[in-house]
Amino acid sequence: MKFYGIKKLSLIDYPNKFSCVLFTYGCTLRCPFCHNRELVTGSKEKLGSVSEEEVLQFLQSRKGKLDAVTITGGEPLMYGDSLLSFVSKVKNKGFLVKLDTNGTFPDLLRNFLELDLLDYVAIDYKLPFKLYTKLGATQDQIVNVKESVNILLGSKVEHEFRTTLVPKLHSIKVIDLMIKEFGDVVGDKWKFNNFRSQNTLNEEYKGSKEFSDREFRELCRYILSQSLISASQRGKKWKKPMI
Repeated sequence: MKFYGIKKLSLIDYPNKFSCVLFTYGCTLRCPFCHNRELVTGSKEKLGSVSEEEVLQFLQSRKGKLDAVTITGGEPLMYGDSLLSFVSKVKNKGFLVKLDTNGTFPDLLRNFLELDLLDYVAIDYKLPFKLYTKLGATQDQIVNVKESVNILLGSKVEHEFRTTLVPKLHSIKVIDLMIKEFGDVVGDKWKFNNFRSQNTLNEEYKGSKEFSDREFRELCRYILSQSLISASQRGKKWKKPMI
């Protein structure tokens, strides 16, 4: 398979590990605030590609210097068996593998986990599920994301859930819905990113209002504090599936 971007060293994409980052092309959703628009709708020719063989050669040259490979996108699981074959080769070289996914391919995620091919998984939790249609999601895709969340929660693999906070989308009312829906996922498993408007998929979001660093920190504290309350009221375990 081919990749449409490579970051040869990252200190932030895989927690507490030195990793390289590989970017796949294409996505099953159309999040208007997406900051990787070139990977979603851009020209493959302009992006340029890196072959699987080139990546594997690079990794071989970095053994003992890199700990892990982070695969992101776009949506990597769109590549199915091709990605599975590539990840198997990466694991055989002794590297840890982290996958970033939007959760729309639960059967593939389950397959990767059952084959013990992933060491860390990050799933996006973007909005209350009833609002996922704002991201271009179909009802079947919404069901799939919920299933992926449950698969991950039932696994032993290290994982996190990620939310990008966007002023145009994340009012306090919406955030409260997310806490109610997702409140048992607490502490350091629920991570937040601050929206940046420089290179968005939807032109309406380009240059639009961002949360200040202070506002972003306050929102994070609010979400986590309310989630902890929610978890304590219902018991700190995910007791029933989200579907």
